[in-house]
Amino acid sequence: MADELGMSNGNYGKIGRGDIDIDSTLLIKLDKVLKVSVGDFFEDKFKPTITERKDDHYGYATKDDIASISNYIKSLSEELEKLRAEIKPKKTVQKKHAGKSKK
Repeated sequence: MADELGMSNGNYGKIGRGDIDIDSTLLIKLDKVLKVSVGDFFEDKFKPTITERKDDHYGYATKDDIASISNYIKSLSEELEKLRAEIKPKKTVQKKHAGKSKK
C-alpha cells in the first residue's frame, strides 16, 4: 500500500497508528487505491433530521417543522447579510471626456 501511495513504509505505519495526519492529496490517492469515497474516511455522516411519522398528514408540516425551517431561513439570511457586507461593491469613478461638451 505504501508503494502505491508513493510513501515509505515507516510513514505509512505512522498513519495507521494515528501518529501523523495525512493531507488532502494523500487522502485522494488513498481513496483511488481503495476504490472508496473520501467521505468514507470520516465518521460524521449526514443524518436526516426530519422524519415522516404515521400520524402526520402527507403534505402538511408540524409546528416544530415550521419553527425549524424558519430558524434555518433566518440563519441563512444573516449569513447572506454578512457576505453582502464583506463584498461591498467597488465605487466606480467616471472618467471625464476631454474636449468640449455638447450644449
